[in-house]
Amino acid sequence: MQETNKSTSKARVYLVEDHPVVREYIAAHVRNDLGLEVCGGAGNTKQALAEIHQMKPDLVIIDLSLADGHGFELIKDIGLTPPVPRMLVFSAHDEEVYAERVLEAGALGYVRKTASEAELLEAIRRVLNGQVYLSASMTSKVLLRRVTPPRGDHRSPIQALSDRELQVFELIGNGQSTKQIASTLGVDAKTIETYRARIKEKLGLDSAPALMRAAFQWVNHGAAPELEAGQPLP
Repeated sequence: MQETNKSTSKARVYLVEDHPVVREYIAAHVRNDLGLEVCGGAGNTKQALAEIHQMKPDLVIIDLSLADGHGFELIKDIGLTPPVPRMLVFSAHDEEVYAERVLEAGALGYVRKTASEAELLEAIRRVLNGQVYLSASMTSKVLLRRVTPPRGDHRSPIQALSDRELQVFELIGNGQSTKQIASTLGVDAKTIETYRARIKEKLGLDSAPALMRAAFQWVNHGAAPELEAGQPLP
């Protein structure tokens, strides 16, 4: 995606999405707002970091699943070098599992890819103004958790995974081998095996094939009903 002409009157938006068609889809929606312009875009973390530091956009819209890494790590890396732009996650993943995690990583909002153009633009405007944006239902859940005294752990097994465990689980669901996951995350294969063991324990899975089935179902269907119900997959 080529850099557009700069305009001092418009907020500049950079897009990080590894599917070019989806990236152009987002760009078209952004351009429908007269106060916004797309200044660039990338499908991988390396290019994104270099161009974000060079272009200094006002807002970065980030997908979580990227060709060479994960949106969590990109959010954290962007935050290491000032000036830090506002960040908004636009993802197909389950908001219930990911929204609070991306806020903790440094983003200000989370929008599902099923959202309407109006909702996406509203999220963009709020985040540009330094406000947090989550869906109405997710906002209610977050506030309820903050004001209700804890009575045991009512999270689903998926939500109990750490950020890195969730990344590994997602990559397993994408069909990556232990060696490939290690390369993607920049760690050794033994570390990934440790994560795989922890994931199996937390999800109540007793074999590598069961882990692969659960991960595939999570990635391709957005949830694993057996896991969400607290039952291990066969």
